[in-house]
Amino acid sequence: MKYFNKLALITLLFLGTQSFAQNNQKLPLLGVAYIDVQGVELSQNEITSIVRIEIEKLQKFEVVDRYEIDNYYKANNLDKNSCMSKTCVLKAGKDLNLDFIVSGTVEKIGRMLAISMRQYNVKSGIQEAAVVKEYIYEPMELQSLLRFSIETLLGAPVNKELESLYMFQKHESDLIDKPNVRKLNLSGPRFGVSFATGNNALILQKQKSEGGFNMSPMMTQFGYHRELRYLNTGNVMALVEFFGMIGGMEQQKFIPSLSVVNGFRWKKSKWEVGFGPTFNIQQRNSAGQLDSRAVASLTSSWVFALGKTFTSGNLNIPVNLYTIPNREGWTVGLSMGWSIEKQ
Repeated sequence: MKYFNKLALITLLFLGTQSFAQNNQKLPLLGVAYIDVQGVELSQNEITSIVRIEIEKLQKFEVVDRYEIDNYYKANNLDKNSCMSKTCVLKAGKDLNLDFIVSGTVEKIGRMLAISMRQYNVKSGIQEAAVVKEYIYEPMELQSLLRFSIETLLGAPVNKELESLYMFQKHESDLIDKPNVRKLNLSGPRFGVSFATGNNALILQKQKSEGGFNMSPMMTQFGYHRELRYLNTGNVMALVEFFGMIGGMEQQKFIPSLSVVNGFRWKKSKWEVGFGPTFNIQQRNSAGQLDSRAVASLTSSWVFALGKTFTSGNLNIPVNLYTIPNREGWTVGLSMGWSIEKQ
């Protein structure tokens, strides 16, 4: 019995020694050069710190802390943005006695976030690994996107299913091939300005005693836009848009209007065209001319519109030009608004 107890004790001591030796095995020393950052919300220091943290999580390297890197830059009078080339990065790695050094670029290009990472073997001077990723720009997901890139660079397992949700190429192809994956909906508030021309502009400026309205032919407008899609396939989206607007408030007037516009929007370019009836309440005489002495009644016209949507992150900013033809003078206008993109 004593023999077996001694054997068990020796075995445990041996395993513990092996485990201790493995845990204390020296890891390769790796440094992270300052990342080149362009157009994103986070600073260069923040992006570089995230890259360093994500590499540390993998537990494959002993990562040099940022104070060591900072001291090297200061001692050599290097600016953070001046040491981006392979030659400079490798020199820094050799001076710091590193085994490996990582550098990279994180750049926002329109709706895309481009992440480029490189790993250099300092002793051989060879670039051992490189990765270039193109993601949809999501400011709140920057750490996750950097983690995907670092895991790929260093050969660690990547959650491909999760990463695919952010891949730019897949995201853009889904706009055409799978239009229900990401729906652009521009329903939201609208404001703008309209200009009356021709005889209508003259009548608006006349005194009320002459049948005019004592108004400027330029009026501001404010209201709400609602859209419904009835065709959503390929690169084209067909929809019906409803514009409810109030005009003339800056001139102490209340001029309501409702426009029902049938339109087409191109998903990739975000240009759109539309046309349809517009209804408002106006005072017109028997000849069909504006006249402040006439009884107000419901009138209708035809509207043509052209627009484009500008984007910033998930914010959409639609801008539209429109015209309303009339034999007494055309009305032209500009409206814009905002909406949050619905995923």
